[in-house]
Amino acid sequence: MTESGEKRPALQKRWLVLGAILLVALIFLIPFIQGGGARVDTTVEVDTETAVTGTIRETVSASGNVQSASSEPVTATYSGVIASVDVSEGDVVEAGDVLATYDTDDLTAQIESLLDQLEALDAQLAETEQGGGAQLTAETAGLVKAIYADRGDLAKEVTAAYGGLLELSTDGLLRVELTLGEDVDLRAGDAVTVTLGDEEIEGSVDSVNAEAGVAVVTFPDSASRPIGETAAVTGADGAALGSGTVASNSPALIAWESGIVSAILVAVGDEVAEGDPLVRCVDETYDETWSSLTEQRESLAAELYRLRQFREKPELTAKASGIVTDLTLTVGQTVEAEAQVCSITSTSSFQVQLLVSEQEIKQVQAGQDAELTFANEADEVDATYTGQVTEVADTAGDSDDETVCAVTVSLENAQGLQVGDACDAVIILDEAENAVLIPIQALTIQSDGTRSVEIAYGDGLTSAVSVEVGLTSQDQVQILWGVEAGDEVVVASRVTETTVFTFFNHEWVIDQSESEYQGGVSSLPEAEDEAGDS
Repeated sequence: MTESGEKRPALQKRWLVLGAILLVALIFLIPFIQGGGARVDTTVEVDTETAVTGTIRETVSASGNVQSASSEPVTATYSGVIASVDVSEGDVVEAGDVLATYDTDDLTAQIESLLDQLEALDAQLAETEQGGGAQLTAETAGLVKAIYADRGDLAKEVTAAYGGLLELSTDGLLRVELTLGEDVDLRAGDAVTVTLGDEEIEGSVDSVNAEAGVAVVTFPDSASRPIGETAAVTGADGAALGSGTVASNSPALIAWESGIVSAILVAVGDEVAEGDPLVRCVDETYDETWSSLTEQRESLAAELYRLRQFREKPELTAKASGIVTDLTLTVGQTVEAEAQVCSITSTSSFQVQLLVSEQEIKQVQAGQDAELTFANEADEVDATYTGQVTEVADTAGDSDDETVCAVTVSLENAQGLQVGDACDAVIILDEAENAVLIPIQALTIQSDGTRSVEIAYGDGLTSAVSVEVGLTSQDQVQILWGVEAGDEVVVASRVTETTVFTFFNHEWVIDQSESEYQGGVSSLPEAEDEAGDS
């Protein structure tokens, strides 16, 4: 066999193999030619919620702590050394509780110092009086019935107003002048009864002026019977004769026309003899010095009186009930009068200070309502209180690396709260009732700023509508128009893409992916692209 004869069968075998391969490939290609192969199926599902009618609040969230709405400063009653401190920072006290006591030895030393100062002032006053003064004496014996002057008065002014600096009754009698009626028959010497206050006094008619219709009745004087009062007079038969003002029957007015009254040496009701001293005056040229010295003495005398009273019970007490704060007292410490030594923070009047972010503070105003929630670990139930914004701070500060502003909220009822309690709060910026509300996820904001909501009509049909938005909360938004209560709004859309391979009329899923989007179908990327193309 030749070489060419041997190669022919091998060549034929190769063609047979090649033909078989082509046949198999053709078998595979026929289904694709007939419409088989791979495809991508896309399905869209939507989640809906019903638009409802209700109340929506636009709020600002904040946190804060309870503070006292009032704090009473406690100041030292007197300068002195503290002997004991009877409270500690944070103690709860009642009004009147003792906070600290003074060292009585130190108070005694202060009293002795005041006495020395008074003695020195008295010596100066005596020198001033000797340098230009006068002492007025009684020109006759009598009973002091009235004192018109006071220490420091100008003698001439008092004399001009009252006729004298004081008045004496010199004959032991008082008088009442009566206006008589036409049918009253009264004669001098007739016995009468004078009623002065609760006292009935036997008297007599001194004189009668029938033409003038006036009678004068006199009765005995005494230290307890004042002038200037009204007395009633009745006759011997008990008939009322009239009433009048009681006066001295024989008065002596002690007058003086110069100087300043420096001392009154008698009192109303005193009996004086002729020559007894009644009043001391100093010349007006000594007015400035005298006034200064007398003012100093009066001030020292008053301070001495108060200090002696305080030494009997040298206690610093709380003027109000509350918690002791800002306590600075220590035993042995010397305090100055009127210096603040602590504060009493009220436990019955509370407010809350909230910290609001600088971005949101512009929306907060005084008068807005607030709801405050306090965690109650004991009862495992949070307690909610209501209040009102009373103050918004003008300046900002830092808290936990955030710029915040302080907002003060007054509490309507603070029962059960204590200073320092922490709370979470919402400040109500605005509120709408009977509003159409949808979940905030259903709202789509377009690139041009317009807002839309997709409404579902069933059977997979949806339609995007333009809407106008009102108030917005964390999870809801108010729709002013475009959606009605009861409408089903799309809150989320899910897109499923499935890749299917078909072979000989059989299908195999070779890939599947799912994507979820907030809002309706119009918010999907493909829909937005198509809307842009159109």
